[in-house]
Amino acid sequence: MSAAGPRPSASGACPTSSGATSGLRRRRSPPPSTPSVPWATAGSLQNLAWIAFTDGRVDVAERYIEASEQAFEEAGDLGGLAWVQGLSAFVKFQQGDFDTARQLSARILRESERRNDRFGQGMMHIVQASVELWSGHPRAAAAGAAQAVASFRSSGELIDAVGMEQALSLCGRAEVMAGNVAKGRHLIAEAIVVSERTSASFAQLVEFFTDVQIGRPEALLALSEEEWMGFSGGAALSEAQHVSARALALAQTSREEAALPLARAAADASPEGGYEHAALALVAAACGSDHEAREAAAAVMGIRRSTYLDRLTAQLAVAVSDLGPEGDAALVRARHEFGVGEDQVAVALVALAGAVRAEARGRTGGAEHAESDRLLGELGLGDTRWRDLFRRAVGHAAAPAAT
Repeated sequence: MSAAGPRPSASGACPTSSGATSGLRRRRSPPPSTPSVPWATAGSLQNLAWIAFTDGRVDVAERYIEASEQAFEEAGDLGGLAWVQGLSAFVKFQQGDFDTARQLSARILRESERRNDRFGQGMMHIVQASVELWSGHPRAAAAGAAQAVASFRSSGELIDAVGMEQALSLCGRAEVMAGNVAKGRHLIAEAIVVSERTSASFAQLVEFFTDVQIGRPEALLALSEEEWMGFSGGAALSEAQHVSARALALAQTSREEAALPLARAAADASPEGGYEHAALALVAAACGSDHEAREAAAAVMGIRRSTYLDRLTAQLAVAVSDLGPEGDAALVRARHEFGVGEDQVAVALVALAGAVRAEARGRTGGAEHAESDRLLGELGLGDTRWRDLFRRAVGHAAAPAAT
């Protein structure tokens, strides 16, 4: 349920074939200083920035962007400068600096419209839609991503571009979160068709993370550990996020004991990863490690880059691991995180957690269950595996006497 793929993320390296946790290490050293390569052109620096970004090394990408901007300015190449600043908007989004990402993308969008640059327009619509999605506004995100799709479709040469794959994937995930699950999954499937021509795996990655988010992890788990860790998709996701997603998928399918070491390794490798710590909180709760669940949840709340969905997930972990007043308060905080309730999947899962807690307290067939069943039924998610994970978590909690 945590937010990932693509979203603000910690830096990470490509995995090795020796297992999901084999390459995970906490990164203590700072990123390198701004590159100083006398022979490098503005274009080559721009390419290095793009490579670093798609590898998930966003802090390194930022350094190359700074050098590339300077080189383009010195060369008087305004088009190149706009391109690299557009990439900077993506980097700022991945770093969780939504305000700067929004401002940069708006300025580059205007410049792209002035130059009739359809690719630039589409990519900046993607940045703006991404900011909306992870700010808790999936309807606005779907509309923005649809504008990106329209920009790419208006240029025949871009209809099979990676940008189109990204726009369709983002639009699909936004529609799922807005409550239009069937429509969203159809759009992601369309993006996967485009990916067959782009040779990227972005759309497949979004599909897998969305499956975990809604509690249908079977497709991800059908992959071997090595196959799953081999998916990069150009999504600037860290290795740790891949490990966390697999840990959640395992925990959703009653394999929480196998999931816990993965979740711990991912959180340790990514101290500023909201998704990773939220995943650990849920997996620990499913294992009955209540203290660890609360610690991981507290860490999420202190991470600047945590999204609303990371924070909501963390609060649900506390809610299902404590049936007393602390859990009650956590459930209230989880409801507060989704605000007006645009994220219909989150609304339904918070209601499900409340119903499972009521069930554990001996209250069955009440208003909580009716509301949860209604919301999940409307989404077509009555079979979500989150129900199983929540029930195992509350099964470890000491229930107070029913009132």
